[in-house]
Amino acid sequence: MKQETMIKILLPLFAATISAEASFAAQGQMVLDHRTALLWQDTASPSPMAWESAVTYCAALSLGDMNDWRLPNKKELESIIDYGREAPSIDTTFQNTSSEEYWTSTTRTGYDGQAWTVNFYSGYVQYADKTQNRSVRCVRGGVE
Repeated sequence: MKQETMIKILLPLFAATISAEASFAAQGQMVLDHRTALLWQDTASPSPMAWESAVTYCAALSLGDMNDWRLPNKKELESIIDYGREAPSIDTTFQNTSSEEYWTSTTRTGYDGQAWTVNFYSGYVQYADKTQNRSVRCVRGGVE
């Protein structure tokens, strides 16, 4: 078996192990990840939107008497994928996740007009043109 093939096979197993170790706790309309200390918006944006609107939406969000919400980066949004689940591929503590693509704040290197997304149907990470509409889940805490 080629090393590249082996890596592709082991990567989802490793990711599922990481996700299974996550410890999530519902806190009203939010979900706390005890492993990363990130606080997540449980209910996604009311409708999909373009990337720039997503950045603005999170910056303007006031939830739980907190107003320091932001669009999560690629690594942060990947941290809540649960590869052991599908449609949606996220821990069941998150009650309001549609099986759609969600924006990250991470711009694709070399392509300023594109940003990374996470598809919560399967956990697949990909990129999209920033003008396209995607769902949004905001986060607070951590370091951008």
